[in-house]
Amino acid sequence: MSFSLQAQTTLKSFTPDSATFFDEMEQFLTKSRNREGVMVMDDFSWHWGSFSEGGRKEVYKMANLMLKKRYRAFPDFKNYLYIISKFVSSGKHNELDLQEWHKIAIKLTKSKSKKKFTAYLESCNVLLNENLIYKSKANSWAANNDNYKFGFDKIPTIEFDSLTLTCYSKGDSSVIANTKGIYYPTEQKWVGEGGKITWERAGFAKDSVYATFNNYIIFLKSPKYTIEDVKFYNLKYFDVPLKGVINEKILANVTTQKASYPKFDSYEAIFSIKDIAKGVDYIGGFSLYGRKVVGRGTAEQDAYLIFKLKDTPFLKIASKAFLIKPEKIVSQTASVTFYVENDSIFHPGLSFKFFVEDRTISMIRDGKGTSITPYINSYHQIDMDFEVLEWKIDSPIIEFKNMPGASVNRARFFSRDYFRLNDYMSLMGTQERHPLYTIKEIVSKLGTTSLTNRDVSAHTLQSNMRIESMLLYLSNLGFITYNYEAKSFEVKDKLLNWVKASGGRIDYDVIGFFSSIKSKSNATLSLLNYDLKM
Repeated sequence: MSFSLQAQTTLKSFTPDSATFFDEMEQFLTKSRNREGVMVMDDFSWHWGSFSEGGRKEVYKMANLMLKKRYRAFPDFKNYLYIISKFVSSGKHNELDLQEWHKIAIKLTKSKSKKKFTAYLESCNVLLNENLIYKSKANSWAANNDNYKFGFDKIPTIEFDSLTLTCYSKGDSSVIANTKGIYYPTEQKWVGEGGKITWERAGFAKDSVYATFNNYIIFLKSPKYTIEDVKFYNLKYFDVPLKGVINEKILANVTTQKASYPKFDSYEAIFSIKDIAKGVDYIGGFSLYGRKVVGRGTAEQDAYLIFKLKDTPFLKIASKAFLIKPEKIVSQTASVTFYVENDSIFHPGLSFKFFVEDRTISMIRDGKGTSITPYINSYHQIDMDFEVLEWKIDSPIIEFKNMPGASVNRARFFSRDYFRLNDYMSLMGTQERHPLYTIKEIVSKLGTTSLTNRDVSAHTLQSNMRIESMLLYLSNLGFITYNYEAKSFEVKDKLLNWVKASGGRIDYDVIGFFSSIKSKSNATLSLLNYDLKM
């Protein structure tokens, strides 16, 4: 049997006499926890003499009801004594306030759940003594004033007319300003009305990036929450507010540079931002994750960056997601299109970075997924196989080279009509049928150049692993454009032409260049006259 329950078995009721009640309460608490009991009663002794006779009668009644219901000395009676002491000492509350609070507490004792009464006492204690609406080891929620009143609407309520609500956790904080609402302490639920959240934690001025909202609900047990139907303001990018949703979460040891909250996601999928960087426009969805702008596409449509040359769109970067920071814009997988007169230089998927201050673009083929595919250059009628494209966008020269640190840069450039029979036959390897001819048959059978791995599997009965390995290899050689995520691919003219050339049905050439060079670019493209130097 616990000490707390032992104390209750030896005391049947508290005597309705001031001095006797005090002595009995002290024995009751110290028998449960001696040292803590002495501390509680020492604090209570400073306030007990301030109670009126009517106030003391309310206390006798409540204490005996709690004893009858077998509530514990700790934490229940401890919290109760702290609460009533604060009522008479704060200067804010009067005897009528204490009477009303007792009525609420008595109603709550009729609940079948003893936990709810315990939770209510805990909430009232931390509110009255620490101005905290909620407190746990993980987090706490604080009000910036004591403009509240206790109430009861089927369950206890604490109503705030106006406050700044702040969540503290892990050494960080989240603030909702200009709000009001009702807290339901037995549910740990806050029902708010109106409010404003800023991105100051992420380094933005409070009046330049912020969101406002109307009705919202937060369960205070958690240091994270979601608010829907907000109006988001970012004066750098938008003249009017965006509608969307906020997700907020407090994380430990987060600097301004690495802040990823609050998070805002726009409801609308398409926005246009002129000059997101000088000479660069953005089209797509908008999110702000802490300090990072996230440009989002949809399942049906990519987001775009448009780089201009002499005020004319010259380079289009398409991606499902861009990470946009003040210092750089990044996409892990993006398709790129350079518009060269009536033709283009295209790649279906590579790593893209734009360094804003240096005004430098870097495109990297890392040999994974669609990045293995060569660039398709319809202006010069060649396929280009190199690792890195680099362009200082204020310079008239685009450089094609390999990764920094390589002792020798190697690259390949092949005519679009390039064909050698030996190269064609080497693709067959040990297979019974030539893979290019097999795919050409599927194209003819289905009447489309847009195929899937399943189409190949149904035609060849090969394993999925073997089919994907083959398609990745063909994509690397520029015969198809492979979508690794969708397990689909687009058949290019090169594949169909090689099959025809193998049977002597079309003309071809054998022009190809292999570049191997130290400390220089493998090739450059002049934007003055579009000359390609290798």
